[in-house]
Amino acid sequence: MRDLLISGTDRLGAAGVDTPELDAEVLLAHALGTDRSRLLARLSEQVPQDSRARYEALISRREALEPVAYIRGRKEFWGREFEVSRDVLIPRPETELLVERALAGREPDDATVTDVGTGSGCVAVTLALERPRWRVYGLDTSLAALELAQRNAGRLGAQVHFVRGSLLEGLPEPADLVVANLPYVPGEEIATLQPEVSEWEPREALDGGADGLDVIRALLPQLPGHTTPRARCLLELDPRQYEPLAREVGERLPGWGVRSWRDLAGHIRVAELTRNP
Repeated sequence: MRDLLISGTDRLGAAGVDTPELDAEVLLAHALGTDRSRLLARLSEQVPQDSRARYEALISRREALEPVAYIRGRKEFWGREFEVSRDVLIPRPETELLVERALAGREPDDATVTDVGTGSGCVAVTLALERPRWRVYGLDTSLAALELAQRNAGRLGAQVHFVRGSLLEGLPEPADLVVANLPYVPGEEIATLQPEVSEWEPREALDGGADGLDVIRALLPQLPGHTTPRARCLLELDPRQYEPLAREVGERLPGWGVRSWRDLAGHIRVAELTRNP
């Protein structure tokens, strides 16, 4: 095992992977059907030939800068493992702030909650598991994403109603809370992202148009007709986009207020829109 880790680390380092040693360990553990801590306690053991072949294939995929989450087919979010594929964005720690702020609100115990652009379903499923009495919807335009999200909900035991539609179209009842991690990367900046993102993750889940706000901007006029009188809307965004968004909310959503929430690095990551009756 030690020899395989050394060779795998060398190969990934030469390919330009940021964390070659960690990735080699994770992929060898995956090939062996174990976890990383158990792997590191067994470094002097021999590796069966079939596991060695699996590992070599995984390393080759990572050399091509395919993300580890896609190679393993899963990613942790809010302490749970979610299935992922190239049909959906890989869940990120920053998005946990959406969940944190959703759970910190004063919605009723039987609130209707909508996750727009649900992707893997990680946000919708997490909210449904943390607040079992909420009625949670997950909306997406991608049938492949909805099928994957449904599998995640079923495996984790979450009650989520998945609906195919554009933004809030198709939502069968007004929402008390809307959460959304919509595409917000300015289109021209996608090529500057890490190749693991720009070359592997779905562009339609990243590209927010010229200033990154096109999809969020399209959501704003839908909010009044699809929410209850005291609704909230939580939007993940780039820190640079908060001030432009706040101006648009002031111009286009009379009676709505907006505030910001910062991530652990101190950057604005979530905008909270509040509907005042």
